[in-house]
Amino acid sequence: MGMEEKKVDAHHEANFIKNKVLVMVLVIGVILVAIFVLYQYLKYSQYNQYHIDESKIADSSLFIWGIDAVDSKYDVLKVSGWMAYRGESISTWDLSMVIQNDDNCYVVPMALQNRTDITETMNDGFNYDNSGFAVTINKRYIQSGSVHYYVLYKNNGKEMIVDIDGAIGGET
Repeated sequence: MGMEEKKVDAHHEANFIKNKVLVMVLVIGVILVAIFVLYQYLKYSQYNQYHIDESKIADSSLFIWGIDAVDSKYDVLKVSGWMAYRGESISTWDLSMVIQNDDNCYVVPMALQNRTDITETMNDGFNYDNSGFAVTINKRYIQSGSVHYYVLYKNNGKEMIVDIDGAIGGET
């Protein structure tokens, strides 16, 4: 085998390795995109059914709360705000949006938003820093004729349902 042939073989081998690396990068990219799409699908389109226990619907005057933004875009409704049990620091955090439409009731997980501004504004000696929430709701769950919104409040050993429909109802 001559010197020229060795150079050609080395060149082909280098191209083969480059092509193999490129294919691996593309395959990994496709897998990551597929995982992201699956995550988005499961997060924003698959909600568990829920049954509202009427005895758990709380007097809303027991709570301090506010809706900061309701944004309807494309196929989702984004809601952000805050909620706390009046006169009680928040030591645990577990809030969910409950959507009741004509046919069914669904629970939608919320994300915690740190709200030090609420503690500062209330200035009553209680810590409301973990009172903030954000939720993204797939609109296919709210397309029916009648939709009602609640917050499932499970903090500090309390489990109550708070009616917030008046703050969101007409925004869908």
